[in-house]
Amino acid sequence: MSMHKGFLSFILVVALVLGNCSSAMAKKYEINGQEVSWEEFKAFCEAFGLDPYSTGGSGSEGPASDINEAEDLIRVIDEILEKTITAGMTESEKTKAVYDFLTYQFVHMGEEPLPGSPKITFESVPVNSSYDIVIYFASRLLANGEGNSDYFSALFATMLSRLGIEAEIWGGQYGSDGQTQLHAWNRAYVDGAWHWYDADVEGSIYRQEGTILYSMYEKGDEEWSKNYSDMKRSHAAEQIASIVPKQDSLSLASVTPTVTISPTMSPTPTPTPTLTLSPTPTVTSAPVSDKVQSLGSPGAPSEWAFETIARAAEIGLVPEALLKNYQSPVARGDTAQMFINIVEKVSGMDIVAYLNYKGLTISNSFSDTSDKAVLAANALGIINGVGDGKFNPNGTLTRAQAAIIINRVAIALDTNTVGFSHSFTDVAGHWVDPELGWPVMAGIINGIGNNRFYPEGKLTTEQSICIAMLAYEYLSTH
Repeated sequence: MSMHKGFLSFILVVALVLGNCSSAMAKKYEINGQEVSWEEFKAFCEAFGLDPYSTGGSGSEGPASDINEAEDLIRVIDEILEKTITAGMTESEKTKAVYDFLTYQFVHMGEEPLPGSPKITFESVPVNSSYDIVIYFASRLLANGEGNSDYFSALFATMLSRLGIEAEIWGGQYGSDGQTQLHAWNRAYVDGAWHWYDADVEGSIYRQEGTILYSMYEKGDEEWSKNYSDMKRSHAAEQIASIVPKQDSLSLASVTPTVTISPTMSPTPTPTPTLTLSPTPTVTSAPVSDKVQSLGSPGAPSEWAFETIARAAEIGLVPEALLKNYQSPVARGDTAQMFINIVEKVSGMDIVAYLNYKGLTISNSFSDTSDKAVLAANALGIINGVGDGKFNPNGTLTRAQAAIIINRVAIALDTNTVGFSHSFTDVAGHWVDPELGWPVMAGIINGIGNNRFYPEGKLTTEQSICIAMLAYEYLSTH
């Protein structure tokens, strides 16, 4: 696969907080804005083929990786995979399960988990003196429950490799508009194609949105290059293959609700530490609405969206056309009825009566659709066409378009949406800017972290349903 032409060579930035001193004891090192030890910094440099000494570092060689520690890490990962992966999953479904696991279970350094978020509790984890980039970072994330992008990318790649999915660690700069930071992420060969993943950033988005938006999941080169640059493949990719050999199959037998693992520590025969894995709380498999597939069945919504979608379906908010293909991009035309349903339920009138109440009439404004919901939403000023008398009903819906629609649904229901602000830095001059404040204030749609909104991000069906349900719940109670 050819890389995007705009990619530049990888540059490692070292923060020498206390100035240009020759002694390692007088220096502090930063990766991703986080202060790290000399050993961590050295491992990071070596993973990307750089000389840590030439960047101002000094110190002695760290001890070599111990095979027992690698085996301990594999043992822990296998226990997790037994609870996460089910028989018959495709590579894409396995990758998504691992991605969801990292997003739910771990937090970026300094961030707080969402209240009630599922969380693994570790009494201890097998991490000793090894500074091998893969084992060290992956084990640290398991041990501490938090980490930076190096930790997330190491564990994600290791878990995929254990499932027989080829995975790589990449590094470079993440950000836009001249505001970037040193970062690490993943590339994986899934179902016959390479895709990009960033579970660390996804987790930050999840803790702001309250749902996993999959903004950094299974992306192609062109889309990835909008926010990632100076990309270089880490030598740690080879380490994954050698330290964590690919496994043809995993035992998928059921495990007890609490898994206890007693890894062998190395090198001293000290008392064996115990890791207690509290299982991720799961939503009941019985559907809240008989219109929504049971959680875990083929075609079901993602776990994070299941309850919200089931509630929305139960009250009749979601049209039948949207009760499928939950992880696929949603079509513009398919959402119109859902937004009209919000208007009807909040106003207590059917749409014809409400249009009469507002003094509006439906006209056939578009040459490519005669859908009554589309035309009614257009009459209310909720949705517009794409020009040349067309609506493009099969086109995708972006985050910016969704925010505009929700804001205009509120206006159509005589809600004041003026005078609300936001703090996003990537929408200045964008047409969504003046209408973004109210949906953000109402908690209906949020940013993706680092004061960014990501206006052109595509919405999936389940994301659009959840946004619509949040809008309905807010408008019906305020």
